Amino acid sequence: MQKLIVGVVAGSILAWAACDPAFQAEPPIREKTVGVVLTSGDTGAVTIPAAVDAGTPFTVVVETFGGGCTEMDGTDVFTDGLVADVTPYDVVDRSSVVCPAIVRTFEHSAALVFSTKGEATVRVHGRALSPDTSWVRQYSVNVR
Repeated sequence: MQKLIVGVVAGSILAWAACDPAFQAEPPIREKTVGVVLTSGDTGAVTIPAAVDAGTPFTVVVETFGGGCTEMDGTDVFTDGLVADVTPYDVVDRSSVVCPAIVRTFEHSAALVFSTKGEATVRVHGRALSPDTSWVRQYSVNVR
């Protein structure tokens, strides 16, 4: 029984050390990329209200896709009058590590405010996975 416990503990330590960046031969290569919003014909959800009140913050949610070595990063928002651009970012580990073959989804939230009344445009920027191209969709928001 004692040999079994020692073997389990030793195996656990080796597994931990193999996954810990401090024990890897090369440092991790992490690349910040515009989030993938279109993959194999499946588009990530974009949640945006049809109407908002002027001067009142509201939230836009953009869903991105990634694999086992992808983590969610931030979201950039640029507003100019009644036009807003929203760009979600994810971080991909490009090291020579083995990544789980899974599909992950990430929900990026962005707070927007339009100060004046009128018809606003929100442009969501992302990437299509295959082929690797830029992806932009426009959404109209009635600012009352």
